[in-house]
Amino acid sequence: METDFKECMELSRENFVLLRLARKIKKAADRAERREESVSFTVEMDKEEYKLFSTLIRVQEA
Repeated sequence: METDFKECMELSRENFVLLRLARKIKKAADRAERREESVSFTVEMDKEEYKLFSTLIRVQEA
């Protein structure tokens, strides 16, 4: 399967956004783990992260 340059750049951008989000989640989880009484944690997302996260959740639910 051959992808053109535009598709490659879009995939690269999505990967960067996912990596950024994964790092935020890991950091928040580590903080919550240090506070032993914490059961849950929150992660602030920017617009790009939220859009991609919403897309992933919709795909999993289907």
